[in-house]
Amino acid sequence: PSCSLRIKALNNTFSSKLLVASANILLKHSSRAFLLSSLDWASLVVYDAFPSDLEDRQVRIGVEQANRSIRAALDHADRAMNSAAELQQELLENAQNKLDKGMGRLQKIIKETHICGSLKIEALGMLASAEKRRAQLLFRLSSGSKKSLQLLFQSMCNYRSIYQMDSSNHWGLAQYISLSLVLKNSKQNLAEINVNLLNSENLDEMIAAARFSAKNELNRSNSLESIWAYGTLAELEILERIHSATSQKDKTLELEAKKGRTGGGQSSVKKWEKLQGILDQLIHDSCGSDAQLYSTLLQLHRYLNWFTTICKEPFQEALEGLPEILEKLSIPKSPYS
Repeated sequence: PSCSLRIKALNNTFSSKLLVASANILLKHSSRAFLLSSLDWASLVVYDAFPSDLEDRQVRIGVEQANRSIRAALDHADRAMNSAAELQQELLENAQNKLDKGMGRLQKIIKETHICGSLKIEALGMLASAEKRRAQLLFRLSSGSKKSLQLLFQSMCNYRSIYQMDSSNHWGLAQYISLSLVLKNSKQNLAEINVNLLNSENLDEMIAAARFSAKNELNRSNSLESIWAYGTLAELEILERIHSATSQKDKTLELEAKKGRTGGGQSSVKKWEKLQGILDQLIHDSCGSDAQLYSTLLQLHRYLNWFTTICKEPFQEALEGLPEILEKLSIPKSPYS
């Protein structure tokens, strides 16, 4: 920065004498005098060698470092939630502190730099994921903290921003729909949350848009990239049933569930056949890519291990039969360990 200021000062000195038509010999003399008195040549050479996109590179490195920090914290959180009961409290608190630091770094970059485009989408996605996991940790520690719901709302808003920046981002849209349904059907009071935002969206259209984008990606992606698309399609099967059951716009699912319980019509497991097919394809295409598979299966298990405990009865009934499907799929070891 100091070198930059000196170069600007040199430019001002040169320009001022040029404007008054000073002789060339005087221009050279004044410029050399300025350089000898206020600028070391090594700094000038180094500064001139800097790439033109230096600031962008610095932002990119900052985002990558913050992302690595958050991934490590998320892995720590997962191990804490699966630890022995006598150790869990301390481990969960440590995981919270690690997540808070990583989220703080990423929030500072988003607020204080000119981050944009795909890099901003990546940063918002990681921040939203961290906020969601932080909410889960808070819930485990305080068994239903209001702060947990506020974090879910913040996460939902960041996913919404991702979709607004890139309408083809099916993953961000699916996560927005998911958290919208969780918050709308929460057992707790949402007085401090903008309920109008939750009620203003047409989730039927959003589900259709996310499904279209995911299928479109399957048609143009290689097998590794398609894992995220299959993950979205799998989650949309769950979200569509939850939305139909909780909005009471479609009584078909309710009737099917009753028939399944009374022995007639579709069984509670059979109604998830389409989901099973998508998950089979997801696992087949994962090709040992644990990061995508781990993230997707962890998200699907949240509906049973967390969301059903904080949501009202229709939300829970919509997931009847899902445990039998997911219990066949063991979550792989975290790739970030």
